[in-house]
Amino acid sequence: MNALLAKEIRLLLPAWGAALLLAVAPVWLLEFDPHNAMLALGPFCIGTILLGLSSFGREVALNTFPLMLAQPSERARIWWTKVGVLAVALAVVSGAWWIVCATSLYAGSKHAHGLIEFFGSAVTAAAG
Repeated sequence: MNALLAKEIRLLLPAWGAALLLAVAPVWLLEFDPHNAMLALGPFCIGTILLGLSSFGREVALNTFPLMLAQPSERARIWWTKVGVLAVALAVVSGAWWIVCATSLYAGSKHAHGLIEFFGSAVTAAAG
């Protein structure tokens, strides 16, 4: 792993953990039904905004962004590394939110067994 990628991952890790917690915890802690969907959507949106701002906000606030741009590397490479790490982090948080919301909506219904089977086979296929 190159130094730029490792730096971006370290930079996003605290915000990614907070966004993942904000995406998953409200659904687990509150009784979730279709009428209370806004209770889970609000913290999820706050977490994704926090994640997006963390990628560039810390660099600008700590005055390291101009120093990074002054380095002898391509600016496009720096940009795509930042955007790529951010896209993967947002995809993981969005996927976790979707899975938790889907399982909580179908929990206790006649579809719950099929949904758990589907997720189990998807995880097995992804791991193998």
